[in-house]
Amino acid sequence: MTVVVPVAVFTVALFVLYTLLLREFDPFHVLLFVVAMLAPVAAVIAVAAGASTGVGIVVAAGSPVAVIVGFETVAHRRQAAALERALP
Repeated sequence: MTVVVPVAVFTVALFVLYTLLLREFDPFHVLLFVVAMLAPVAAVIAVAAGASTGVGIVVAAGSPVAVIVGFETVAHRRQAAALERALP
């Protein structure tokens, strides 16, 4: 939990800041957020089921990886369009 909670807090803060700074709600980011939050949940379940702490840390590290992959494949175009709308 000492690893998973900070990862979850970081993920929540990242998406909240993105939404507040762009002043726009993007449904794709909800999907990306859900996928990113699956990693910490899976880490807790894996360790509770008997996996080692190291395995839990590796699984929890998948949360930022999911955000990076989602952003680099799809979300960067959506962010560019949102910035076009937000900036004069």
